[in-house]
Amino acid sequence: MSDTLAMLGQLALMRGDLDAAHTLLDKSKSMITVFESLSWRLNWQHQLGLVTLYSGDVSGARTLLTEGLGLVADLKPNPMAARICTYLADTSLWESRIEEAGQWLRQSLEWYADPHRTFIHDVERIFVAARLAMAKGEYLRAAELFGLAEKAHGCVHHVRLGPHQARADAALASARQALDHQKFATAFAAGKELSLDEMFTFYV
Repeated sequence: MSDTLAMLGQLALMRGDLDAAHTLLDKSKSMITVFESLSWRLNWQHQLGLVTLYSGDVSGARTLLTEGLGLVADLKPNPMAARICTYLADTSLWESRIEEAGQWLRQSLEWYADPHRTFIHDVERIFVAARLAMAKGEYLRAAELFGLAEKAHGCVHHVRLGPHQARADAALASARQALDHQKFATAFAAGKELSLDEMFTFYV
């Protein structure tokens, strides 16, 4: 029951319904026993951290995500640690901590990166990387990454997280404004030709 509620909470987050997502994840957490606590924290605490971030509680999100990272930090390669580091990079971007966001993104890639397969987390990570490039004023690189993100998004056929989508769309619009039409179109098209491995080399 707890896992089912948590999955429904994740679905609500993907729809952008933050209130429902928080309620469902909180209810999920309240149902677990002391013996199930570690399993819940390993599987779902980072999702609660993401909901907390998108609800505007950056400090609370950072605490939940950092605690979650501590639970899994002994294992390598580690897709879960990579995902949490991406969310911590997103958290740093919310606070305009640009260098810190870059460090978290590099850590994410160091924890786990498979250039031969595309997962939902890869799409999320590319959008964070594109937003980071925008924050650093690297508009051509941002346009390339947005092109790669669109290609990767099409590969996994998933619905982007609601609040995450709004921020990515705003950054994409800013990239279009920062470059003339031809430069943006060329860079965006070039990004669609990038491989994940080439994207990884931007930051590792």
